[in-house]
Amino acid sequence: GIVPSAVIGAGGFFSSRAAANVDHELLRNLLLSVGAEYRLEEFQDIDRSDTTFQTNLAATYLIGRSVGLVAEYQYTDVTSDGLLARQPFDQNIFRLSLEYRP
Repeated sequence: GIVPSAVIGAGGFFSSRAAANVDHELLRNLLLSVGAEYRLEEFQDIDRSDTTFQTNLAATYLIGRSVGLVAEYQYTDVTSDGLLARQPFDQNIFRLSLEYRP
């Protein structure tokens, strides 16, 4: 469907998305996760389309029944085509967090 847009001149955009994620319990207290996502956004009323490719890797070490230490890496690559294309970029994010699951 059409998604509202914050881009000036665009009435919205059509968004297509494909994603996959795999989780694996390596040990009883060590969980691994890997995922990828591809997203295409085609804007209405302006000449622009954005493509996003994102991957992520995560490991969760369960300290207790409901507390885990999470290490995560995420890579994002964004490209844009058309007359009003934005600047392409890529991004690397590393996170370390403590997670509570009641």
